[in-house]
Amino acid sequence: MERGAEARRRFADWLHEVHVAAGTPSSDKLEASSRAAGRKGRALSSSGVQRLLSGKLVKAPEWEFVTAFLDACVACAPASAPVPAALVARPLWWNRHQQLVTVLATTRSPARSRGGQGDEPSDAHAVKTYARRVRESYGRLDLEVLTPDNDQSVQQKVELREVFVVPTVRADPPPVELSRELMVRLLQGEELAAEDELPPGLDLALLDSLVEAYRQRPPEHVLEVLAREENRRVVLLGDPGAGKSTLAHYLAMTLTADPDPCGPLAPLAGHVPLVVELRHYAQPAWRQTTFEDFLEHLWVTEGMALPRPTLSRLLGEGRIILVFDGLDEIFDPEFRAETARRIAGFAARHERCRVVVTSRVVGYQRKTLDGADFTHYMIQDLDTPRIHAFARRWFDTACPEQPALADRLFNRFKDAVAHSASVRELAGNPLLLTILAILGRRQTLPRDRHGVYQHAVTVLVARWDRDAKHLTTHLSGSVADALDALGQVERLEMLRLLARRMQEGAGGISGNYIPEADIEDVFRQYLQLCDIPPDVARRAARAMVQQLRERNFILARYGGGAWGFVHRTFLEYLAAADIVHRYEHEREWTPEALVHEVLLPRARDTTWHEVILLLAGQLRERDTGTLVDGLVDAAASGDLGERLSLALRALAEVKKIGVLAPQSTTVVDGITRVLGLESLRRGEYLTFGPSYLPVEAAAPALASFSEHWTGRGRFLAWFHVWGQFLPGPTAARLACALHRDETAVIAYARFTWSPGGRAAAVAELAARWSGSPVALETVRTCAVHDEDVQVRGTALRALVSATADTERAEELHAFLQDRAVRDPAPGPRKQALDHLLAGYPDDRTRRFFEQRAVHDRFDAVRAHAESLVDRLTWPDGDGGEKHEDARIPLFARQRALARLEGRLEEEGPESEAEWALTAWRSGRYRPLVELGEPFRPASVEKELALWLRNHPDDLRMLMRDVHRLTEDTLRSLSKALNRDVREYRPLSSFRIRSAALAIIGLAPGEDTRDFLVACARELPDDELRVEAAHVLAETQNDDPAVAALLLDLAQHDPVPAVRLSLVRSLARDCSHRPAVRDVLYTCAAGDPDADVRLHALNWMAQWWPDHPGWEALFGTDAPGGGQDERLLRLKALASGGRDEELTRALAAEPEAPVREQLRHVRLLQEAPERTARAVFRHRLLTGFGRLLKARRRAAAP
Repeated sequence: MERGAEARRRFADWLHEVHVAAGTPSSDKLEASSRAAGRKGRALSSSGVQRLLSGKLVKAPEWEFVTAFLDACVACAPASAPVPAALVARPLWWNRHQQLVTVLATTRSPARSRGGQGDEPSDAHAVKTYARRVRESYGRLDLEVLTPDNDQSVQQKVELREVFVVPTVRADPPPVELSRELMVRLLQGEELAAEDELPPGLDLALLDSLVEAYRQRPPEHVLEVLAREENRRVVLLGDPGAGKSTLAHYLAMTLTADPDPCGPLAPLAGHVPLVVELRHYAQPAWRQTTFEDFLEHLWVTEGMALPRPTLSRLLGEGRIILVFDGLDEIFDPEFRAETARRIAGFAARHERCRVVVTSRVVGYQRKTLDGADFTHYMIQDLDTPRIHAFARRWFDTACPEQPALADRLFNRFKDAVAHSASVRELAGNPLLLTILAILGRRQTLPRDRHGVYQHAVTVLVARWDRDAKHLTTHLSGSVADALDALGQVERLEMLRLLARRMQEGAGGISGNYIPEADIEDVFRQYLQLCDIPPDVARRAARAMVQQLRERNFILARYGGGAWGFVHRTFLEYLAAADIVHRYEHEREWTPEALVHEVLLPRARDTTWHEVILLLAGQLRERDTGTLVDGLVDAAASGDLGERLSLALRALAEVKKIGVLAPQSTTVVDGITRVLGLESLRRGEYLTFGPSYLPVEAAAPALASFSEHWTGRGRFLAWFHVWGQFLPGPTAARLACALHRDETAVIAYARFTWSPGGRAAAVAELAARWSGSPVALETVRTCAVHDEDVQVRGTALRALVSATADTERAEELHAFLQDRAVRDPAPGPRKQALDHLLAGYPDDRTRRFFEQRAVHDRFDAVRAHAESLVDRLTWPDGDGGEKHEDARIPLFARQRALARLEGRLEEEGPESEAEWALTAWRSGRYRPLVELGEPFRPASVEKELALWLRNHPDDLRMLMRDVHRLTEDTLRSLSKALNRDVREYRPLSSFRIRSAALAIIGLAPGEDTRDFLVACARELPDDELRVEAAHVLAETQNDDPAVAALLLDLAQHDPVPAVRLSLVRSLARDCSHRPAVRDVLYTCAAGDPDADVRLHALNWMAQWWPDHPGWEALFGTDAPGGGQDERLLRLKALASGGRDEELTRALAAEPEAPVREQLRHVRLLQEAPERTARAVFRHRLLTGFGRLLKARRRAAAP
C-alpha cells in the first residue's frame, strides 16, 4: 500500500500547486464558482474540495471532478495574477490522473483476492498478458500474401513498428469517386481539359467544389486526431490497402507496450486499446450476442481481450479504446446496418469509452453513426516524404547487416518514385507500396515494373480478400458458382479485355472511362465463352463489376453511368498486356504492322507513352528496335524532342541493350542535334525553352544505363566539345545523369563553359550527393566564387536544400548572412535574405534585416530587406494577388469575357478552334494567333486540322488574309471597327500572317502545298517567305517538289537571311536526306554570307564527320576564316580525336578566347579524378591570390 499512498500524496501536491497559484481560494468560493459555471454533471462541493486537497482518497477521483477543480481555480484567480496555462494543461493532468487510477487499481487487487476472488487475475496482470498477445499477433507483418508465388527466397521478418509510417487524414471530405490520377491533378492545381473531355457525370463545377472542400480540410496527423479529447467517437474511412487495420494494430501495440507514451499519443496514457475484427463478429455464432460477450470469448480463446471484470472496470473508468475494424467486411447489408446500430448503442452505454470504427468508403452508410455523434475522417494517400520514410525503414529492416545494399535499394526505389508517374501513383497506397518494396529488392524499378503491376493487380483481384482477410463472397447459387470458378488467370484476362474495350471507346486511354453497360458486356461475353448460361452470365457480370469496385479497388464509379480504373497505372499495364497477347499469342500483327499501324500513330498522344514503354520492355529486342527506328524516323521528319525522348525511354526498358547498339547511337545523335541546333540562330546561341526535349523524362532514362552503354561515351564526347557551350542547362543535366559518382559532376560545376551548364551541375551535386562533404564543398565554392550571378544563386538555393537539417542549421545561417552581405551582386544577396526568412523567421533574423535595410550598398537590397522586415512583423498580412484558376482552359476564360462584353451569345462555340476562327472572322485575331504559337499541344493541332478539313471556307479565308492583312490594312480595319486599340495589345501584321501560315500548314493537301510554295517564292516580305518555307519543311518535306524548292532556296535565294533560315530548317527537319547533306556542305564551303557558312560548318563538324568533304572543311589544309570559323575547326579536330593536328593548330591560334574555349574542352575530356583535383588546386590558387591582394591593400599607404 506504500505505493498507493505515495501516488495519493503526489497527486495532492500537484493540486496544491494549482490552488496556491490561484491565490488559495476557499473551498466555498471554489464550490460557488463551479456552480456558477453551470458545469454538466456534479459540481464541486466544499467537502469534496477538502478531501481532494488532503489526499485522503479511497479511490481515484473522477476525471470530471478534477477538471471542475482546475476550472474553478482558474476562475477564482485574481486578474492581475492568472494561473499559468501550463499548470492546468489538460494533457498533463490527464496523464497524472491516469497514473493515479492505474496505481490505485493495482494496489487494491490483493484485497480483492482475499475477498474470495483468488482465481481472477489482477487488472495489471491481465493487461500485461493481453499486451504480450498483441505483440505476438500484430508485431510482425504477414508478407506471404503479398509475395509472388514464384519467389522461393526466405522472406526477411519485418516488424510493424520498424516500418510503420503514420498517415494523415482529412475531416469529412465529400464522397466523390475519382481516378487517382485525376484527384492528384486536381489537388496540384493542374489545368483540366474542357468539360466535354471529362467522364460523363463530372463537370468543372463539381470538381471545383471538390477541390474547395479539400482545401478547407487540410490533412492532419491521424494519431493527433485520435488523441483529442473531443474525438472520443471516430470513424476512419479509407480505400482498400490504405492501412486501416494496420493503424488499428499499431495503436494497440504502441499503447500496450508503453503505458505512458510520448508524442501525439501522450493524452491516451493509461488507455488500453482493444480491436474487434468485425468479419469474425459477423459469423452466425455471434450475431445474437453483445460485443462484451464477444470480447470475453476473445479473452478465453485467444487472449486478445481482457477478462470480463477487468474490462468492466476499465470501461467504467473510460480507459478502453475499442476499435471496431472493418465494418465493410460484413457483406450482409442488413447485418452491417444492425452492427452499426450496435456500435452506436455500445458507445451510448459506455460514454467514457473511446470508440473507433474503420470502414472502406465504398458502400459505407453514415446515417447511423452520424446520428450517434461520430466524427468522420478519411485516410489520405501517403505523400512523397512518407513514401521515402517507409522505403528507408523497409530496406534498412530487410537488409539489417548490409547497409550499403540498403542504401542502393532505397536510392533506386526513391528514383523510381520520382521519375515514374505510374510508380508514384501506386506508392501512395500503403498496400501497393509494400508490394513495390517487396518486389523492388529483387527487380529493378521502374524497368521491371510490368511484373510488379501484374502482381499488384493479382493481389487485389484474387488474393487479398481470400488469403489475407479470409473473406468469402456473400453471393449464393449459380452466380457464386460462376465467379468461384474464375481463378486469377481468368480474372486478369477479363480485365485485359476490358482495357481493350476502353482503348477503342470514346474516352480511350486518355479519358479512362467507359459506360457500365460496356463493362458488363465484356464480362458477359467472356463468361459465356466459359460455358456459363447467358442469364447466369449476365447476373454474374453485374456482380463482378460491383466486386471490382466494392472489394477489389480496381474500378471507380464516376456517376452518369461512367466507370473507370481507380489507378490509371492498372489501365496502362492491362492495355500493354493486351497488345502483347494479341501480338505474340493471337498473331494479329506482323512486327512492322505492330509498330507502324498500332504504336507510332499513338506516339504523339502522351497518354499512350507509358503503354508504349511497358510494351518496349516486354517485346523481343528486335521488335523494340523496330519501334525505336520508327520513333527516330518520325523525329527526323519534324516531330523532334518528344519522339526522341520516347525513343530513349524505350531503350531504357530493354535489358539486353547491347543488341540495340545501332539504335542507341542513332538516338543519342538525334538528341545532340536537337540540343545543338535548336538553340543556334544567326551565329548566336539563343534559348528556345525545354519543349524540344523533355529533360524531366530523358534524364532518368539516361541515368538507368550502365557505364558500358554504347550511347554513353558518344553523348559525353559531344558534351565535352560542343554541349558545354550551350547556354541552357539541358545538355549539362543530361551529361550529369550519365555519371554515378560525383567527381565528373564536380568538374562540370567548376569548368563547364556556360553558366547554365555549371548551374545544372551544381543542382545535381546537391540533389544526388548531399551526404558527400566534397560535393557540398564544391557547391559552397560555386556559391561564393563563381563569376556568374545565375550560378551563385543556384548554388545558394541548392545548398539550402541539401543542408536544411538541424545539425547544420547554425552553419547555414552564418553562411547565408555572409552571402547577404558580401556577394558582389544584388540578386544573390536578395536570395540569401529570402532563404533566411524561410528557414529562420525569428528576432535575430529580423534584426539582421533591419540592419541590411539601412546599410546595404544596393538600393534594391535595402528595399527588399525592408519588405522582409514587414513580413516578419506582420506574418498574417495580405496573401498577395489572386490569380485566375489555371485549371480552367484559356479559351473558356476568353469566352466568358466575350459574353460579359456582349460579343458572344450564350450558346457559342465550344472548341478552341471554333472559338478562335469565329473571333478571326470578326477581326479579332489574337485567339488564333495564340493557338498558332510554337509549342502548341498536339491536341490543339489535331483539332485545328480537323476543323480546316471540314470547313474549307475558313482555310481559304486564312489564305486570303496572308496576302491581305498588311500593316496598312490592319490600321484601316481598326478605324472601321471603331476599336480603342488601347484596350488590346497590338499585334503586328507579321505575327498575324505567320500564325495563319502555321495553321494553314496543318491542313494537308495539294492546295495547301501549292499555296505555301507560292508564298515561299513570291511574298514580298522576306520574313514571311521564311515562315512559309519553315512550315513546308516541318509538314511536307517528303514531297519531292517541296524538297527541291527548299534546297534551291537554301543555295540560291538572294537574301542571306532567307538562306540562313532555310539552312537551319533543312538541318533540323530534313537532315536524314543525303541531298540535304550535300547542300549543307556546299553552303559550308562557299556561301558568301559568314552566318550561313558558320551554321553549315557547325552542322558538318558535329554530326557528319564521315562526309567525304569533311577533310577539306576541317583538316590541316582547310582555309582560315574568321575567329568563329577557326574555333569550329579546332572543336572538330578535338571531337575527331586528332590530337596532333589540334596541338599544332592551337599553337598557331592567335586569339586568346579561342584557346580558352579549347582549354575547357580538354579539362572536361580529362579523367574525372584529375579534373576534380584541379578544382581544388584552382580554388587554392584563387584563395592565395586574394590573400596577396588583401595584404597589398593593407600595406598600401
